[in-house]
Amino acid sequence: MLSTSSSAGGEVSRVDGPYAEAKEVVGGWAIMQYDSLEEAVADQQEFAELHAKHWPEITVISTLRQISEGPEAPDA
Repeated sequence: MLSTSSSAGGEVSRVDGPYAEAKEVVGGWAIMQYDSLEEAVADQQEFAELHAKHWPEITVISTLRQISEGPEAPDA
């Protein structure tokens, strides 16, 4: 599941997919762990809403991507 939330001009929008355009700056990244997809999407939406409220003059795009934890360790 990939999801993109953005805030611009005080408005927040969310679309499925990572296909947002990066015209100026890609600011950073974070790896976070959630118990459910719904919790991750809700937190991403809150992140975008906070930026829309406090910095309405900028455009913020956040992309939600699922990553795997890797294989189980072999038994010793």
